[in-house]
Amino acid sequence: FENNISFEEQIQILYSIDILISPHGAALTGIPFLPNCASIIEIFPFGFHCTGMPIRVNRMRKIIFI
Repeated sequence: FENNISFEEQIQILYSIDILISPHGAALTGIPFLPNCASIIEIFPFGFHCTGMPIRVNRMRKIIFI
């Protein structure tokens, strides 16, 4: 986000997203503010494999992780 957008505006923008496409990393820190049943397409570096807590937490919220 741009520096001049307030935290509240950032949350409103994230809550309005149906599909989020992002590279793996800190750009995904807004996931808790996505609406339930949002979809995420996370791009990983070649050969990288991610398992663990973030995936389980998002499944509990019914967020589709691709």
